[in-house]
Amino acid sequence: MRFLSALLLAGCVGCASASAGTPARVLYDLSSPDVGVAWHLHTKDGSLICALPCRAWLGADSGAWLGVHDPKQSWRLDVPAELPARPGSRVFATAQVGKGTPVLEPIGQATAITGATAAVAGVGLLLAAFVYSAQGCPTGEQTCDNFDQATTYASIGAPALVGGAILGVVGVILLGGNRAPVLHVRPTPGGLSASF
Repeated sequence: MRFLSALLLAGCVGCASASAGTPARVLYDLSSPDVGVAWHLHTKDGSLICALPCRAWLGADSGAWLGVHDPKQSWRLDVPAELPARPGSRVFATAQVGKGTPVLEPIGQATAITGATAAVAGVGLLLAAFVYSAQGCPTGEQTCDNFDQATTYASIGAPALVGGAILGVVGVILLGGNRAPVLHVRPTPGGLSASF
């Protein structure tokens, strides 16, 4: 019995040392919803690994990347440097091309957020103007600050609302027409997902 235990232990030690020498990798199940767009997986030096849809074992810091070489526009997505799941597991990765000019996407986000903030502030100021004007002036007083404040709030709130709405629409248009390419990685069905 001791001999059998020693043999099993020696076998396990050999397995551990063999697995320690191989790099940690995960199986990427790669696909793309882009109809008519040819994505390809490449090594760090640009050699072709496979055309999507395909599967490939990739390790951390592999330098692998996905590319589309369209006559109109080329896209490139780097495979994450860190393993997106535990070594030996399978992950689903979906590549999507971008749209328009990706540099305009952050400008669209900033414009949409600024516009929405200005529009909300404009609504708040117009509500304050309405409240002050509804209060009226106290009887018997010769000066009335309520109407002056209502006029001030309305004169600031109305342009803020209109300008904010216009900026918000411009931002949404920029966001809709300009998007960077993205790689969605899902470690397991229904598991946490990440975008790179």
